[in-house]
Formats: sequence, structure tokens, C-alpha cells
Amino acid sequence: MAAVYQEKERFGLYSIIGFAHPFLVFACLVGCYLFWDDASLLSIVVIYLAGALVSMVVSAYYLQRKIGVGSGKASGSSFREVLALSKWVFGVTLLYYVYQRVDVLLIGRIVGLEELGQYAVAAQIALVFSLFTGSVSGIFLPKSMLAVQSMQAFRKYLKEAFAPIMLILVGLIGFYFVCPFVVEIGFGDIYISSISAIKILTIGWCFQVAYLPFQYLFYALNQPRLRFLLEIIKLGTAVVLLQALTPRYGIDGAASAISIAFFLNFIIASSVSIYSIVRSAKAAQEEV
Repeated sequence: MAAVYQEKERFGLYSIIGFAHPFLVFACLVGCYLFWDDASLLSIVVIYLAGALVSMVVSAYYLQRKIGVGSGKASGSSFREVLALSKWVFGVTLLYYVYQRVDVLLIGRIVGLEELGQYAVAAQIALVFSLFTGSVSGIFLPKSMLAVQSMQAFRKYLKEAFAPIMLILVGLIGFYFVCPFVVEIGFGDIYISSISAIKILTIGWCFQVAYLPFQYLFYALNQPRLRFLLEIIKLGTAVVLLQALTPRYGIDGAASAISIAFFLNFIIASSVSIYSIVRSAKAAQEEV
């Protein structure tokens, strides 16, 4: 349901719909905390499932009545096309979240518990960066569909993407210099050793932010499988580098492995997407 408004670039409603489900769950959890003294783990799981069920029923009703799903207004071929795309989107999303956790999962076998705790702080702070990238992802996706129509449209797309990308990059650069104060205030002096790893991860996320305008072009070009392959390469690169750098350099080596994988993915994937757009534009001109 949110995607309907995302495609129409009505981002206010898109944000409200995306916010509705987690807010519903959060409100139920707060209610349990305040009024249900003997709430168990099972009750918490039931609340999550109930929230998902309510969201699903409301969304299905809306899609059926307003959009015409199931009433003949939407063709079967459209749904087959959506399902064909969805499997690759699901795979990319799964790899994306595995990538955000793979460092903590792997280095636990290499470093000691104290170093693992230090790196966990760095990893948690890095997750905050994903909130900023996720906030602009919903905007880039519908706009990328127009960007592949011609080189002129692609240049316009990059110009429009410049402002939000630079805003996030400036924020990351600023955080690079203030992160020692953030760690000291937020976590305490015992986590000072995590600062260097945080700085390294911040540099890596700068490349991930710069890659944002390019990653959705694969969907516009109808090449979701290619983006899935690139995500596998990124994850595989991170795993190999984690195994190679962590034993030698500790948590700084682990952070370097993640950042290097970000950098290589930015270079490779952005180059591939630009090449694909240029080739697509040339083919369109030849047809004309």
C-alpha cells in the first residue's frame, strides 16, 4: 500500500503508512509495560504478530477497494511481473541486513569478549547511519524510473540527488570529528577504544551514501538480478576481508574490511549502472 503513494511521489502519505505499523506495535508494547504486570515473552511475540495481521488486513482491504486488486482492474500479468521482481528485492534486502551484522557475527570467533564489546558499540552507531540512508531511499526509487529514459533525464536525476546526498555526507563528516564526545557521553570512558573503529566505519558509510542514487537504477533498468549479484559480491568481499584483517589488526581491521567492501561496491556497482544507462540511451536513439 505504501508503494502506491511512493510511485505517485506523495511522500507524506508514504511516510505515514510506513510509520503506522511500527507505531501500532510500539503503542501495544507501552500498554503492556504500563498495564500488564505479568506479560511474558510469548505475549510480546503475539503483539508483534497481531500488529502485522492488523496492518495486513487494512492494507488488503484498501488495495481491493481503492486500487482494484482482485476486481479485474489490475491484470494478472502485472502481478506476475511484480512477483518476478519481488524475489530479487527480497534477496537484496536480506543480503543488506546480513551485511550489517556479518562483522559482529564473524569477529566473535577471532577477538576476545572485551574487543567484541568495543566493536559492538561501533556497529550500533553505524546502524544509525542506515536510518539516514533509508530515509532518502524511498525518494530515489520512483525518480530513478524516469532517470533511465535518456542521458538528459539521468543527468537531471543526479542533480536532484546531489543535495540530499551532500547533506548526509556533511553530517557523516561532522560526526567523524565529534564521535569521541558521542562515545564518551553515550557509552562512557570504557568504550574509548571503539572510537577508531567508528571513524573507519564512518568513512565506509560515506561511500555507501554516495552509491544511493545508483542502486535503484538497476530496478529501473529491469536488472534486479544484477543488483542481487553485486550485493553477493559485496558480502563475499566483506567476509574474506574480515577473516584476513581482523586477526592482524583487531576491531580496526574488522571496520576496515566493512569500509573497503563499501568502497569496492560503490566503484563497481555505480560504474555498471552508468554503463547500462549509456548503453540503454544509445539503443533508444538508434531505434528513433
